[in-house]
Parts: sequence; C-alpha cells; structure tokens
Amino acid sequence: IPLPSQTHPVTLTGASIGGDERWSQTTVECGSARRAFDVGAGTERVVIANLTLANCVAPVGQYGGAVSTSTVSTTISNVRFVGNRADVGGALAVMGGSLNIEGCLFDGNSQTSGKIAGYTGGGALLVVAGKVVVSNSTFESNTAAAQGGAAQLAGGHTTFTECTFR
Repeated sequence: IPLPSQTHPVTLTGASIGGDERWSQTTVECGSARRAFDVGAGTERVVIANLTLANCVAPVGQYGGAVSTSTVSTTISNVRFVGNRADVGGALAVMGGSLNIEGCLFDGNSQTSGKIAGYTGGGALLVVAGKVVVSNSTFESNTAAAQGGAAQLAGGHTTFTECTFR
C-alpha cells in the first residue's frame, strides 16, 4: 500500500490481543505478491503498530520486503515481521528520515540475492541513510545471501538497545 504525501500524521494500528499491545491479532498477509507499506517522501509522520506483516515481497530491484521508508519520521512498534523477502533489506528498508523501532520481532526474513546500488544484504533490516533507533526487539532466523543476516548498516546512524539476536 503506497502511503501518499500527507500534511498530517498517518497511523496504522491493529487490534491487540487481550489488551496486550505486544501481539496483534491483525495480520497483513501479502501472499508473496507485494510489499505491505511504501512510506514515501512528503508524509509528515507515520506510525505502524500492533500488526503482523507476513510473506511480503518487494518488487524486483527494490528495497524492503514489508516496509520501505524514506525521508519520513516513522515509528514502528509491536510489529511482527515474519517471512518477508527482498533483493536487499528483507523485511524493512530505511532510505532516510528517522525511524524508531520498538518491541518488534523480525523472524525468518531474507535478503534473497542481488545487489542494488552497491547494497547486498540485510536479511531483516537495511539502513542506507537517516537516524534509526531499535529497542527491545528480537531478530531471529533472518538470512542474507550476502552480508548481514539481521541487518546491513550501509549508512546513516543506527542504535540498538536491549535487542536480542538469534
């Protein structure tokens, strides 16, 4: 779903299970056919919360299987990224802007093959530019054909706090 330019914040929130916001009963199942969200330039602020994004695939030659962000202030919280894939940045690609990732699970995502503009990895996460803060998140069983099974940090500034890598 492309998120067009907006002059106001956009919030996408799934329903939580039993009031526990860490796990959602709302799943965006892409069926290995497309990316879930393409957050483009011009949107003021985007919040994606309490969702499972599963089996999403970026178009050939593009970054970020489930989500691609650029030049936007984005918060992703309590989201499960499961089984997503892309040529580069299997689950999530950050091309600029600022991104806060809080309490997320990245499980079984993959960078499939190829090289795009010199980038060759990031099973779960690719950061090309921008400021990224990842906290209280788990990276598990993500793979890359080249480098960075969990993440390829190619540029920008990225901080991981209290994260688990398996």
